[in-house]
Amino acid sequence: MTGSTRRGISRLTAIPGLSPVFESITWNPPGFTPAGGEGMIYDAAPALGGPFVARWAGSYWDIEYQYC
Repeated sequence: MTGSTRRGISRLTAIPGLSPVFESITWNPPGFTPAGGEGMIYDAAPALGGPFVARWAGSYWDIEYQYC
């Protein structure tokens, strides 16, 4: 997935010394749809995981981390 991850980048730069080690994504019901969805990102460093919303913005995925 690509997209506008401005808020996610802010999260990474706000936690110096932690490198993301992506583990998985789970989607909340009804799951992923062509328009997007919501779920949780799981990372080996729990501070880098958390809830997100993904929306199709016409030509890219807009991914918003919920508590950045």
